[in-house]
Amino acid sequence: MKKKFKLLLLLITFICLVFIGIMFYIRNVRYTFKLADKVSVNLNDSVDPAKYIKDMKNVNVYYESIDTSKAGIYKIKYTVKTNLGIKKDYYLEVEVIDNTPVIKVEPEVEPNPEKVEIKTTEPVKNNKVVSRTSSKGYKVEEINSVTYVNGILIANKTFSLPSTYNPGGLTSEVNAAADEMFAAAKVVGFEMKAQSGFRSYETQRKLYNNYVNRDGKAKADTYSARPGHSEHQTGLAFDVCAKGYACINSNFNGTAPANWLANNAHLYGFILRYPKGKTNETGYLYESWHFRYVGKELAAELYNNGDWISLENYLGITSEYSN
Repeated sequence: MKKKFKLLLLLITFICLVFIGIMFYIRNVRYTFKLADKVSVNLNDSVDPAKYIKDMKNVNVYYESIDTSKAGIYKIKYTVKTNLGIKKDYYLEVEVIDNTPVIKVEPEVEPNPEKVEIKTTEPVKNNKVVSRTSSKGYKVEEINSVTYVNGILIANKTFSLPSTYNPGGLTSEVNAAADEMFAAAKVVGFEMKAQSGFRSYETQRKLYNNYVNRDGKAKADTYSARPGHSEHQTGLAFDVCAKGYACINSNFNGTAPANWLANNAHLYGFILRYPKGKTNETGYLYESWHFRYVGKELAAELYNNGDWISLENYLGITSEYSN
């Protein structure tokens, strides 16, 4: 009897120890996994799903990235596998935002701004070759409906390009200079690219109309060109995006890569086309991301030790729509 009792006691003890062991094991493999709240990124931003994991313990996590080339709300799927082999899926919503210009509309007042106008010295002759002089004495030529001031192709609110004007993209000279500038930026830690380069007349028409439908004509005219008036159609201008920073919107203003561009673009022949505080001259709000190629010599003059001179002011021309 005593022997049976001892065996029963040993069995009970064994069962208890096994139970305690199981509980101890389960307790030690208990996992935690927490994600960030819903996040937002700009179009074409790189997304690292790992950085949105706020807390995790005792698990292995598998995930895939998402495509940010189109605006919308997407989900990153995280598959969590515990040490016991249990799998569970979690999802994080990521909103990809259309990063069209979101510019703070604030009046920019220049003290006693200079009014610059075109002085016509010769009448229009069949719209082929027309010569006149700017208010600062530079020769203004209109050749087959394309305007050149002192030999510089101009597209702004005053001067337009015909709908047929199409250089086929950014010119080879612009591409070479951009490659050189972006290589220099990479040396100091900024990964940059030309996000929006050449745009055809038709592309600009659709883009401008979208802005008008969204914000109204008056506001759209402060940051977007009407078709035929865009520098992007010249093949000489582009917008710059830097990896990890806002792309083509006012949040880029004042960032480290924006400051680097403002202080170094002239070394590669580019100008900050729409400088801060020069809206009354350029016709557009400040855009820290828009650069135009004019060559190193002129770019150095317009850089003006960091106090950028607008192309309109330098040449003595206006940038105003006639209606």
